[in-house]
Amino acid sequence: MVPSPDWFIGVNSINLCNAHNKWEERKQLKLTLMDAGSDSGFTFTSPNWESDPPAPISIITSKYPDHPASSFFYPELDHLPAIATLQFIKIKEYNLKEQFSFNFASVVDRQEDVISNKVSDQLPPLVLSSGINAQHVLSIGSDGPISVTHTGRRRISRNQLRALRMRKLKNRRKSKQRKLAEICTLSEWSNWSPCNATCGTGSSVRRRSVVNKGRTCVGPLEESSWCSGYSDCAEKYFKW
Repeated sequence: MVPSPDWFIGVNSINLCNAHNKWEERKQLKLTLMDAGSDSGFTFTSPNWESDPPAPISIITSKYPDHPASSFFYPELDHLPAIATLQFIKIKEYNLKEQFSFNFASVVDRQEDVISNKVSDQLPPLVLSSGINAQHVLSIGSDGPISVTHTGRRRISRNQLRALRMRKLKNRRKSKQRKLAEICTLSEWSNWSPCNATCGTGSSVRRRSVVNKGRTCVGPLEESSWCSGYSDCAEKYFKW
């Protein structure tokens, strides 16, 4: 964190799985200030004095380093406000399928225009699965309906094709409705609250709410920021 020579924030080795071995829906971490130990000094503007030997990496707190000159020395506070917030939000999960999936309905849509009008409506019903083996052969006759050949030959009438297409349109509408239900709308941020400190460093917060609750709401509902107040400070507070 500039202009300090060796202060930083960060995380390491985060477990994103819950107790049930599932991905966490949301994980939020409050980041605190760290001292790398490579340089000496108590403030942001301390010269780049190299520590020899380097000190261990440590967490800067309201009471450590225990020196009035430290930029974050506020012994009256139990803990310092977070420097930053890190969030991990699961948007979607994808599953890898080993079995090849052949979308027969999409092929039917592309080929329907070339099917002859001479079709038979007296054929027995044919049940199509969503995953047809890739070895099936699709053939179109010049004066007949689509035929699917595997170990024998079956024909599909125009009525059956129309039913397939209507089913596909219905599924698309359902998918669109599901996507709309997943959309999350958040309100605008409120104004920052007054600083909670009247002598020293404190924090100010602002909030927003969920207007339309979707499956996944991306973004925090509350943010905090550093602030300072000195209206109730005794005169000795300013004398070091």
